[in-house]
Amino acid sequence: IPYPDCHEHYAVLEGLLVAKYNNFKNVKVMTDSAETINLFCYSKKILNDKDHFFLSMYLPVSHWFDNMDFEYFNRTKNDLAHTLSRAYIDNVKKNKDLQMELMPEIL
Repeated sequence: IPYPDCHEHYAVLEGLLVAKYNNFKNVKVMTDSAETINLFCYSKKILNDKDHFFLSMYLPVSHWFDNMDFEYFNRTKNDLAHTLSRAYIDNVKKNKDLQMELMPEIL
């Protein structure tokens, strides 16, 4: 995983892949990361290598759905999702042989 500290970005992408596998056509992404929302909603003006990496994965995914909305969701209401996404990335960082389960489809 090239950017292990960006667990919110990975969590959104993984969630979108799960939505695709379940044949959802309309998706609402709720995240406590304003950075993720700004990146995936194309609000960010200056992009760095990390941003290009995630956008290169997001762009093909974004065309899978008829409708996709992003909504900021306060962390105090979303603590479990935040904890799980951090634990998942921490586990991947510790175990070099472990790969993200769904990401290879995008990569």
